[in-house]
Amino acid sequence: MELCYHPAARRPGLALLVCFGLGLLGSAAWQLLPEPLVTLPLLAFLAYSLMPFFVPTRYRLGPTGLEVGARRYAWERFRAFVVDKNGVFLTPYRQSAPTERLRGVFLPLHREDRLQVVEWLRERGLEERA
Repeated sequence: MELCYHPAARRPGLALLVCFGLGLLGSAAWQLLPEPLVTLPLLAFLAYSLMPFFVPTRYRLGPTGLEVGARRYAWERFRAFVVDKNGVFLTPYRQSAPTERLRGVFLPLHREDRLQVVEWLRERGLEERA
């Protein structure tokens, strides 16, 4: 199963508003900050921080594991999953643990994709936690 998470494509009005705001902020920073050597890195960092919104993320759930972009995870790594309104969190622990946020993988998903992934994970034998 292949999925794509792309918030800007789902909300083009918001994407346009963010681009407009980024342009206004860039213009104001260019006028107010004295050095371009300061302004350009700041604007580049701001644009880079918005990449998850503008660049699509592709997920591939296969029989051997999960692929998120170029990263690959074997299914043996995960034992349970947690569903929330923003996506699915795959965890190596059956019960909540302090280090699960560091060792797990969060998949931001749109609602209809989230329902498909939950069903697919149940078929794989992963346990659903509340």
